[in-house]
Amino acid sequence: MYNSDYGSAYDGYLAEFNAYAGGVYNELTESTLTNAMKYSFFAGGKRVRPVIMMACAEKLGGNIKKILPFAFALECIHTYSLVHDDLPAIDNDVLRRGKPTCHIAYGEAAAVLAGDGLLNFAFEHLLGNVTSKREIEATKIIAEYSGYDGMLGGQAADVENEKRTDCGIDELNDIYDKNGRIAEKMNPKAKRRVISEEASRILARYLEGVVRDGSGKQAYVAGYKVGGKTGTAQKFENGVLSVGKNVMSFVGFFPANNPKYLALAIVDEPDGGRYGSTVAAPLVKKVFEGIIETKNIKAFEKVENEN
Repeated sequence: MYNSDYGSAYDGYLAEFNAYAGGVYNELTESTLTNAMKYSFFAGGKRVRPVIMMACAEKLGGNIKKILPFAFALECIHTYSLVHDDLPAIDNDVLRRGKPTCHIAYGEAAAVLAGDGLLNFAFEHLLGNVTSKREIEATKIIAEYSGYDGMLGGQAADVENEKRTDCGIDELNDIYDKNGRIAEKMNPKAKRRVISEEASRILARYLEGVVRDGSGKQAYVAGYKVGGKTGTAQKFENGVLSVGKNVMSFVGFFPANNPKYLALAIVDEPDGGRYGSTVAAPLVKKVFEGIIETKNIKAFEKVENEN
């Protein structure tokens, strides 16, 4: 089990996952296709999905070695979705994690095939490692949630409706079946927690790491536990995604160990900045500094004791 300090634990899980993934990919025959797959898979990223899967498995008494094939498959599926999402036919992004996107680096055709290859490789690797009925069922669940009625379905809805300007709130609250008929009217009611308190605490610690050590450093307030996430999106104009016109954002919260304050900064077409980390995160930092000064919150003070 890794050190209870979340930073050390995260680094431990990350190192183990990257070593495993590197070994798997080293077995692939080198070609333009596999190079494009590896380029996208190893282009960066925090590996949040596999790390959370590994941490949860260990917390529940599971064997991380048995979880690694699932963690690897999940990251392959995530990477394939990004490769296809970046294509000219969808978002037409030229950068991903600060590097040229797959279709820019290898060409559009190769990127399409690389995405297909990553999805296929995810299940090829999984099915080559599952040994029990429960593991087969878990593989089926991953397939369902990444398929036409899950992640792909959401992407299809995004593509089909991105040019609409007449979609009202009532329509957004409806769920449509595949023929366009209203399948169910949503009347949201709070029935249960969708994420456990323990999972929420783990995620908050990871997001604190984004601010302390990652892309959100410019929202860091010395002496305070701040968590957050950056966001960068291209603007949509006249039916197409604009090149060079972006909306930057950063959402932050503190104290990360017991959140009491939340701030969201959105900057439309900023001058001289291309990422939420550089133009929006500093604004959130200023908001938090103002709250700290106004409420006289001492460094590392537990806000639950505040009057």
